[in-house]
Amino acid sequence: MKKAILILLTILTIAGITAKVTYDKNRTPAIQKSNETTQPTAEPTPTPLPDPRIEIVAGRLAEEGSPLTGKANVFVNCGSDNGIDPYLLVGITAIESSFGKNACGGNAWGWASCKVRHSSLEAGCQSVAEGIATAPAYSRYRQTGRIEDLANSYCPSNSGCQTQKWVAVVQGVITDLQDREFIRAMEDLTKYLPGDKGKEEIQNNLEELKKRLETASGTNKEVIEILIRANERALEKGGRQ
Repeated sequence: MKKAILILLTILTIAGITAKVTYDKNRTPAIQKSNETTQPTAEPTPTPLPDPRIEIVAGRLAEEGSPLTGKANVFVNCGSDNGIDPYLLVGITAIESSFGKNACGGNAWGWASCKVRHSSLEAGCQSVAEGIATAPAYSRYRQTGRIEDLANSYCPSNSGCQTQKWVAVVQGVITDLQDREFIRAMEDLTKYLPGDKGKEEIQNNLEELKKRLETASGTNKEVIEILIRANERALEKGGRQ
């Protein structure tokens, strides 16, 4: 909820969504008559946009000097496959293997106290993500989404693990990556703010935003949805003749 409010307030501040939409009410669009029969054209299949989270994860890994920098897509893909936040998977590698610098084979997550090794990072990531998504030990985390509840099973204090430090590091990485994603989304989507645009420009905004929504994900998707509603409201205010 706090995140959604932050997104909305930022857009409202930058855009002035309630600004008056100006256009020529008396302008009548020209209508050209034609005897030619036009054939309906098939709508092109939207080309999926690159998932911005891959570049965001790669950027953080590169800053850390991680050997996993070129594998950022693995975190995003295996997280998405199992319904687990990819940023959580990145955060766990931070505390368990210093972002993969001390990985146990393909196991950069300290999974099963590093007793389990995998032939590849992809296999290791799938194992960890699937475990968090399905293992009974993590049912509490799946209910609450709280990193503390995940840590109590993943890094229990009775095993000698520094649970609070684990939580702080993992949550810190997640928050940082979320912030980066939000800033990127705003930079990329600011051009679609309705502001004082005319009716035709707002309609073009809506068409483009709806196309982007089909392949969007994460914070990018949330911002697009808010911008669509903002443009629809602006169009409604300025669309009455």
